[in-house]
Amino acid sequence: MEKIQIKCTSCDQKFAVSESYKGKMVECGACDHRFKVEGSAIMRQKRKYYPGEKSALNVNEFNKASDSDDTTRKPAAPVKFEPADYSQFPSTNYAAPASPRRTVAIVIGAVLIILIILLFLFGGRADGALQDINDTKRLLLACFIAVLGSSLIMYGSRRKKRGMLLSLLLGGSLVAMPFIFRETLTPERVSDTEVLGNDDEVEKPISENDIEKAYADDIGYHEVIRLRKKAAEQDLDPTIVKAIVLKTVGPHIDTIQFYLKNKLQLDSVPSTYTIGRKLDNRPIILMIFDSEASTEEILSIVKRFGSPEPMNDMRSDLGVIEVGVDHRQFASQDANILTNEEDPNYFMANYIELNSMDRTKQLEAIKRLNKTKTSLGRRSDIATRLASMISENDKKLSTEAIKTLNKWTMPAYDLDGIVFEYAKVLSPKETLDIAVMDYLVDKQVKGCSSILAEQWLRPAGNLRWEDQILRAKSEGELAIIIALPKAPANHVKSAAAILKKIGTAKSIPVLRSTASKLDKENANYLKATIDEIKSRQ
Repeated sequence: MEKIQIKCTSCDQKFAVSESYKGKMVECGACDHRFKVEGSAIMRQKRKYYPGEKSALNVNEFNKASDSDDTTRKPAAPVKFEPADYSQFPSTNYAAPASPRRTVAIVIGAVLIILIILLFLFGGRADGALQDINDTKRLLLACFIAVLGSSLIMYGSRRKKRGMLLSLLLGGSLVAMPFIFRETLTPERVSDTEVLGNDDEVEKPISENDIEKAYADDIGYHEVIRLRKKAAEQDLDPTIVKAIVLKTVGPHIDTIQFYLKNKLQLDSVPSTYTIGRKLDNRPIILMIFDSEASTEEILSIVKRFGSPEPMNDMRSDLGVIEVGVDHRQFASQDANILTNEEDPNYFMANYIELNSMDRTKQLEAIKRLNKTKTSLGRRSDIATRLASMISENDKKLSTEAIKTLNKWTMPAYDLDGIVFEYAKVLSPKETLDIAVMDYLVDKQVKGCSSILAEQWLRPAGNLRWEDQILRAKSEGELAIIIALPKAPANHVKSAAAILKKIGTAKSIPVLRSTASKLDKENANYLKATIDEIKSRQ
């Protein structure tokens, strides 16, 4: 196809294009100016000859001269050469990549818009950076940045359609943000933004009952009413149903539940209610549980993880404790210090973890302290804290605490009674953990014979506790003396074997009395034990 020569109507840059471009809009590769291929944009064509090229009109003039001596022949016209004109070729700028300035403009525009979108995503909610900024200002901010960013993207784009598409996508997303994340106010701003009506309007005064009802509606108080009514129908005191409103809880709700369960010795963790509950346009959690503890006792406990609001008339009437959770109370210690026994702060850090409200952290600290090679650092404080963690409401934690306390306590700390009372409460109901019995035996806790006897009489107790009874010595002997008259036949051989090793003269009467009531084989076991005891005397 024939080529025509055109030039940019703005910068006069010349190009050679096919005739099919006539009448079409094109873009200059040098200055990005758009112009139509017509009129002055089309240059007059000239036939050009290049070195070695023959003109079709003068071909004969380049023929070789004949050998005749025709002197009348005219001399050939001289050959004319025209210089090469390379302006018909497009500028290299057309194929070259975009300039750094344009690339930077696109990047800055896109990043600017994305950053403000992220600001709305993370700062547009309650407690975010945009709190207290009204909807109008949010929209103005979004529109300004959308226009600015889109302009930069369009300026830097060589392909305008793509640039426009990217601008619409990012800019439109940003402008939508103020409609998705609406204005949120702090409690102080809520009160500041209350405005009066016209001077000729008289506002109806808000009564205390209206305020109380609005508060109860916001926190979803109907569930508390239902549970208190149910308690009354069961002839229970309705006030045992306690309600706590937790604000700014974050991820610590499970920790708080287990903490309250252990501190108040509840049968189960408190129930929590979240859907549709709010205060000052912020989500809250309503926690309900049954407890005979007084409001003052519960207030002293919740101070461990937050700041309770003063008990005004409204909260007192409703029986609700409102607490703002303090996240600093849930901070963890440095993991490197917690696991390095050589670190001078090792014992202090683990002691702090023992006092954590997070049960998992407590368990991990207990196990670490049980494995320490030495128990010198803060020994009294750690032992006292371990003893305070023993409770039948959390048997796993109590067992681990007793296991570690066995290593850390000293007679002067006078903590054996706590373990004894714990075992005494559980023993009639279930088989004790070996760690609990080991503590009673290792510390030779006075009175543990009754617990040993009770556990020995349980099914398979004769096999499970023989070693502990032997190590208990006098308490172990007393345990067999107490249990033997009530022992089933399959326990007699175990009793005989134990008393053969630790029995004294005070065991002989019960051995004789019991032997007289047994079959011949079991009676012989006990008689042999009597002979063994006498031989040691």
